[in-house]
Amino acid sequence: MARYGAQQSGLESIERVLPNLIILVVLVLALLVVVTKFGWVHCSQVPGINWCGTYCTYVVQGKSRIGILYGQDGLGDPQALRAQLSRKRGFTLVEPIEAKELSAGILRKYDLLVVEHFKTASTRQVDAISGYLDSGGTMVWSGDSLSNQFIDDYDLQLARTKNETFYRELLSYNVTPNSAQWTGAWNQVKSSLWYQYLYNHTTVSGFGALEDYLHARFGSIVNSTSTEFRIVDPDHLLVRGLIKQHGLLSTSFVQVLPDASKTSIVAQVVTPGNNSAVYPGVIETRYAGKIVYVAFPLEQSNSSTFLTNLIDYLAPC
Repeated sequence: MARYGAQQSGLESIERVLPNLIILVVLVLALLVVVTKFGWVHCSQVPGINWCGTYCTYVVQGKSRIGILYGQDGLGDPQALRAQLSRKRGFTLVEPIEAKELSAGILRKYDLLVVEHFKTASTRQVDAISGYLDSGGTMVWSGDSLSNQFIDDYDLQLARTKNETFYRELLSYNVTPNSAQWTGAWNQVKSSLWYQYLYNHTTVSGFGALEDYLHARFGSIVNSTSTEFRIVDPDHLLVRGLIKQHGLLSTSFVQVLPDASKTSIVAQVVTPGNNSAVYPGVIETRYAGKIVYVAFPLEQSNSSTFLTNLIDYLAPC
């Protein structure tokens, strides 16, 4: 009888604890989904379970979609890159996006956006990319992409409208043109984008507003007879399995100037020989999602392992 009572007591204890255990498991799974979805943890980093398989099967319920966004100029060969990625990740959808097709609605479909061979972009196209990043999008950005921005007709017309509105508002307040009040009002708006678009005209050099996302500035294109890839952070998943230093196929790359307080330099580009120099080669930063900048065209990394690591790190399925 005592034994039966002990068993009964044990069952009652389990019944009391079981709901709490179920709630705990649900909360842990929900947390794993969130941190995986936003790229804070890669699914392969979760120990003890096949989280990648579970996440892809039951959460994503399909394949990841990677969009390769390309334009008419700049470093890189997006067709070659797409072919390489498709061979490495046959279970992932890799789709080209021409710059003329770019819109906020298109970008929302993709789990990962790769930008290459897209040097010249309009301010509206840059705004669409900014919106994608603001909403938690993850991006790989290579070479001189988005470094030559022109002000398109939409923004010029918007600037003209704001200019006319500014004049009307001043006149409605009986501010005399060219008075001290008038000049003071102009000084207040000189830092606005519409003022810069209308009065400084047509182009924005460098990465423009996207500098605030990447935390790095565009320097210049560097051409060298040979280049090498050197790992700085060997523990990073992007360079797992790579040798410390190997040659690159690309002899042209971009010198970027990162903010060391807000970025992580994973690897460098080295120009060997008498004029040896070292430049940031792979930079990671976080905004709402992850941004990885690569200073050279991705398909010229001379390492299939690097490409595989890159996609595994940013698009698990």
